[in-house]
Amino acid sequence: MDGVAVEKRIVIPRFVKLAISAGLIALIAYRIDWAEYADLVESSTPSFLSGAFVVAVLAIVLSAYKWRLLVVSLGMEAPFRFLVSSYFVGLFFNNFMPSNIGGDVVRVMQLAGRTRNGPASTASVVAERVIAASSLGAIALLALALNYTAVRRFALLIVAFGVVCIAVTAFCLAGRQLERIVSRFPSKLAAKLEEFFRALAGTLDDRTTLWRVLVLSIAFHAMVVLMNVLIFKAMGLSVPLARCLAFIPVISALSMLPVSINGLGIREISYVYFFGQAGVSTTQAVAASLYFYIMVTLTSLIGGIIFALKRRV
Repeated sequence: MDGVAVEKRIVIPRFVKLAISAGLIALIAYRIDWAEYADLVESSTPSFLSGAFVVAVLAIVLSAYKWRLLVVSLGMEAPFRFLVSSYFVGLFFNNFMPSNIGGDVVRVMQLAGRTRNGPASTASVVAERVIAASSLGAIALLALALNYTAVRRFALLIVAFGVVCIAVTAFCLAGRQLERIVSRFPSKLAAKLEEFFRALAGTLDDRTTLWRVLVLSIAFHAMVVLMNVLIFKAMGLSVPLARCLAFIPVISALSMLPVSINGLGIREISYVYFFGQAGVSTTQAVAASLYFYIMVTLTSLIGGIIFALKRRV
């Protein structure tokens, strides 16, 4: 009976996510001009698309480096090559499993297996995610500051998004307080949680590492924006940089919501809505979104190859 209950809890959310993604994709397929889409794909400039793919790969290497800073700050040792490999494998699981949490779990397991320190390994991954969230808001607010006129229609949304990102970061920065609260509950789980929050607080107490990782996280999201700029260029479109800086972080956050399969449908609708304000047609916006998805998927396949090779050894 317990097995059946667990199976239902897992299958039903996946079915709902699949239904949402399928419904949104069907709506998009109905709205786009397929002849225009074919022309866009046929006339796309390969050099710009290749550049976007290279940027995607470099962005993952950069992410592995900022993860390494957190790992070292927690007193653990792991070669940079190992962390790069683990990050690519995590990306593979993110894109080929129904939940984005899959890749993070894989990274924690691989690092914990190497360092024999589960709580600190978990804290390093969580801290990296938390800091990355705050940098999403920073990029969007930067766009608002650089060119308010271009994005003024979405000013309130951008400010709200930035505040939410900062609030999430502030909550996790309260690791010491959370550690004290959890320590009052006598149980094995409480002990593990206390150890985790202690490690998380220790990571975020290292202000030098914290600021370095924050700057690198902003650089990472700037690279994601650059990928989109190159994709638009490949299709012969010139979208204002301020709009890309403002919209891409918001779209990234929306795509991570656990309501669809890997953001499919949510991402495409978001591209259509936001970039439609910049004069991009529905077909062009969907094409850009799908190009971005293809770039991320191709990059994640590197992790699939690494994972397959390691299993054979």
